[in-house]
Amino acid sequence: MMWLALLLAPARALQHETSVGVGGEGNFWFAGAGWRHLVDAGWRIGPASDEVFPWSAWSGIRVAPGSDLPAPFAVFAGLGVDVLLGRQEPTAGFEIGWSGMNDPVVPQGHPAGVSATQADRVSGFYMAATVSPARFRFGRVAVSALDLRFGEDLRSTAILFGASYARAEVAW
Repeated sequence: MMWLALLLAPARALQHETSVGVGGEGNFWFAGAGWRHLVDAGWRIGPASDEVFPWSAWSGIRVAPGSDLPAPFAVFAGLGVDVLLGRQEPTAGFEIGWSGMNDPVVPQGHPAGVSATQADRVSGFYMAATVSPARFRFGRVAVSALDLRFGEDLRSTAILFGASYARAEVAW
């Protein structure tokens, strides 16, 4: 019976959060760069903020409203650590995901274009480092003024950069 108590004890200390944010994401490719505006929704779990080792895990979806891409969304999951500095709770970690927004973005009129070989090398799967330096907690609500992602498509040499300009998370 004691083993059951040990298994269930950590579950009581976990804090769940639901989040929504707005931002953008850029692809920096062989022949050019582009930027898309995004809306995202996610879920985050981690120990209560008074824990000694404040890790967090997250997952969610990002959508590019109004995009002409066949799959204008990305799904992702990540793992990171939080630093507790009073009300400020910056976070850093890694994220993996699949994005239908990794299509080549080439500026109009660009003479080089993107070759079929280069375009075929885009997998959609990516890995990124993440950091949220301006994240603050006010009771059950956390707000972030800036979340950054920097990574690479796992099959091509496309560099991915993303930023959320504003995010709100509500703990439950």
